[in-house]
Amino acid sequence: MPPRVDHKIEDGIETKRCGVCETYKELSQYHRVNNTWDGLFYACKECWQVARTSNTRKRAVEKYNGLRRRVSEDERYIKRGVQVRVSLEEFVDWYKHNYIAGGCVDRKNNDGHYEIGNMQMITHAEHNLKRRGDRLKSIAVVEAPGTRYCFDCGTIKRESDFYQTSITPTTSNPKSLKECCKDCAKEKRRKHYSDSKLK
Repeated sequence: MPPRVDHKIEDGIETKRCGVCETYKELSQYHRVNNTWDGLFYACKECWQVARTSNTRKRAVEKYNGLRRRVSEDERYIKRGVQVRVSLEEFVDWYKHNYIAGGCVDRKNNDGHYEIGNMQMITHAEHNLKRRGDRLKSIAVVEAPGTRYCFDCGTIKRESDFYQTSITPTTSNPKSLKECCKDCAKEKRRKHYSDSKLK
């Protein structure tokens, strides 16, 4: 715990020195806690927000560990022999230079490894579009305007044959349509309820 720093009265307002930026700020600029002498957090709200959201090294290390775990535990990656071929420090440096808020690390070539020339930062919406596009490409399916491929029954149907989801529309799915068609969704529900009655 940081050493105790007494409060100051400035222009009739009680202030406290922030342990990070070292400026005196009004007490309302600090979060309340139970384990300090004055009941206030050591850093002001502004400094704490910056510390929470701008630690890209910490995020990079978490992402790196996630990639290593994915390629060693996920069967899809193990079958294709995907590896992480970049050191932690190289990855942290790459991540800091390519970071975008809310982005994810993606491989340009899905059959390639996690290595500097094959990695990119993209948004989740771009990732979902790429994933669906990659799946369609792998089975040589091209969706014409107004149609959508159902991965469950393997047929191309009209967009009106798909239920809408409650998710917010994105560029990758502007109409918020489900992956499977209405017929397949109904069949899944029927099967689920009949299986649950047997138990």
